[in-house]
Amino acid sequence: MTASPQFDLFAPPPAGSRQRETPAPGGGAITLRPYQADALAGGTVEGEQYIGIRAALDAHDSALALLATGTGKTVIFSEYARELGGAVVVAHRDSLLRQAASKLKWATGEKYIGVEKAERRAYSSNYAVASVQTLRGDRLASFAARFAHVPLLVFDEGHRGVAPSYRKVREAFPNARALYITATGDRADRVGMHNVAETVAYRYEMRPATDDGWLAPLEWRPVPCSVDIGKIRIVGGDLDQDQLDEAMLAATAEIARATLESFGDGCGLIFTPGVKTAHAAAMALNRLRPGRFAAVDADTTDDERVRIEDQLLGGDLQGICNCGIYTEGYDYPNLLNVMDTVPTKSRLRCSQKVGRVTRPWEMDRAGRKVAVVDGPLTAALRRAAIAASPKPTGRYFALRGINSRHRLIGPADLLAGKAVPEDVIEEANRLADEKGGLVDEVLAEATARVDEKKQHELAAQTRAEQARLDALARKAAEQQVRVSIGDARSAWELFGTPPTVTDPDPAYVRPEDLASLKQRGRMQAEGIPIPPNCTKRMAQALIGKNIARAARGWTTMKQIRWAASFGMDARKWRAVQFLRVKDAIGKNRGRAIPPGQVDALLSGKEVR
Repeated sequence: MTASPQFDLFAPPPAGSRQRETPAPGGGAITLRPYQADALAGGTVEGEQYIGIRAALDAHDSALALLATGTGKTVIFSEYARELGGAVVVAHRDSLLRQAASKLKWATGEKYIGVEKAERRAYSSNYAVASVQTLRGDRLASFAARFAHVPLLVFDEGHRGVAPSYRKVREAFPNARALYITATGDRADRVGMHNVAETVAYRYEMRPATDDGWLAPLEWRPVPCSVDIGKIRIVGGDLDQDQLDEAMLAATAEIARATLESFGDGCGLIFTPGVKTAHAAAMALNRLRPGRFAAVDADTTDDERVRIEDQLLGGDLQGICNCGIYTEGYDYPNLLNVMDTVPTKSRLRCSQKVGRVTRPWEMDRAGRKVAVVDGPLTAALRRAAIAASPKPTGRYFALRGINSRHRLIGPADLLAGKAVPEDVIEEANRLADEKGGLVDEVLAEATARVDEKKQHELAAQTRAEQARLDALARKAAEQQVRVSIGDARSAWELFGTPPTVTDPDPAYVRPEDLASLKQRGRMQAEGIPIPPNCTKRMAQALIGKNIARAARGWTTMKQIRWAASFGMDARKWRAVQFLRVKDAIGKNRGRAIPPGQVDALLSGKEVR
């Protein structure tokens, strides 16, 4: 493979660079990446200011630091331990203890790093690593007495720090400051880290680390499966692992085929919900590709596990099946794939497995391994170096069976960031499960889709609001018509014409001049309002006006008043127009018709 120009950028940082060097054994140097220096001294991430570990532990007895898997948490706390002149690192796995001891030795130059684990005991020194499983009862009291002088207590995978076993260790070191450092503050039991850590010193999670070019972009690929995930019950906030293990066990042949198709010739880890599935999957894979896969579980000895891991590293194995063994403390940057057959509702569990594959490629330069991102000095150059490396993305294959009810963790839950709205996260997870792809691209598409949907919704809301206002205006107009016609001061006003006969003065109206019963009856029948003190002459004029309107083809008073009951002013309508409207209202079961339809009927467009 032709080397990329970015690979030639491994030069010492120039004067004034934010990278900071500290002495290391053999005359070398530890070069802190900018965010690692900020984790100690303080800095801004995604618009939020953090005071850093030094200031946090100067002001408090305990602090939490959150940094994504693969960003060098061990380097950070080893440098801080060197500054303080001593530390005890507590972890729950042998691999974590080995890494911590190695980095402490490298950072501090100490020849002896104590190890308190099982049959091994740490003698009094400035630095030690200890297994939390070992630190119990008298063993804890004895160890704490030997290391009472140590100023710093580090809990690696610090999200475990709220557990009773960790709290007892913390209580045994009352004079030490406690640093809880982890890739995520989430816990499956939802017990908050605020119960043990007084403040958050620094937070640098997967999204900013990827944007800054320190981690490989995550490529999320859904893997269809026939297992009905929707039938798995929920226990403790997540899918029942025993029931899930049984379901996946029946689908191991399907999982094996999907794994080989997904991995191609690349190496990877296969996570399973249980030990039975891990071994069954390894057997199924070896039937298809003999001798290329192994299974590891909690009963696998340390020596056997190291041998298997070395085989994967050397290319003799293509993959290792495991149940939670490699969720923490397994750092193989050149790992290309993860097949996750354990769908989960836990962000913690998902992020731990994703973190196995997001470390950028390491190169062998002059006999030492160097990450491709540790030379370029800008985010753009680092991203370009990753893109040109044999590992341009970290590929995470998420098994997605039939699921009708569970809300499973998706890539947007890990990478969206705090500023991304929940509806965008939901849409991005849906798109990822539908077609997969680079998570940044999926998030961008989800954002565009949600924005478009919101624009449509806003337009629909605007139209609905305008329709509501139009309806209110129509009702007001209809009411005005009713009031206008109902409160007309004279029958002439209803006709919309000046009176031809004026109202007489009541004082001069003789009884014999008042309208006859016959006239009054006809006016009432024809819907003509009878004015007070209506005389024969007035009645005759009004009846004549009504007859004249009918003769000329205009609406009569009875028709005008009928239309007014529906909020329509028909005084200027032709009789034929009135009949069209009346017929339409009749077909509408006596209910008013929309103004637009009235206008069309008046213009003759809807005449049938």
